[in-house]
Amino acid sequence: MAKHTPKKRPAGVTMVEIVTAAAVLAVACVGTIGFQHHARRLALRANAEITAARTARLILDNWKKTGGDENFDLRTLEMGFTKSPDSNDYRITVDGLPMTVSLKWSNVEQNAAAMVTLRQIEATIRWRSDRQNGTLGSNDPMYVISTYVRRDEAGG
Repeated sequence: MAKHTPKKRPAGVTMVEIVTAAAVLAVACVGTIGFQHHARRLALRANAEITAARTARLILDNWKKTGGDENFDLRTLEMGFTKSPDSNDYRITVDGLPMTVSLKWSNVEQNAAAMVTLRQIEATIRWRSDRQNGTLGSNDPMYVISTYVRRDEAGG
């Protein structure tokens, strides 16, 4: 009886192994690209929020100097604010981000004997998610900040 010797497999890589490795690499690349896209979107959103926060802080700091004057006009700051023709909103572009600014005030407490009025002032900044000019949608982001000011201070 003749002895059967097993055939040796030739050294190298088979087509199945190459296709499997390519598929694993493709899945990893798609996942990485998706992650990078998501991280970029989040970074743009964070930068927009920082820009809005700084702009809002600038507005409130200057508005407080007037004692929260109800006739406060952002155009007097001469920083590029323009008034929207169809509303009481203002427009400005900072760091490439077009924003819409709304101002609101309300008297919180009055002490007639001391002639002091506590007023809440508020700035709302909105921008489009796509960072473009145009009409704002209901799902577009916003940043709201408020503070209090005494009307008897700063000549208000």
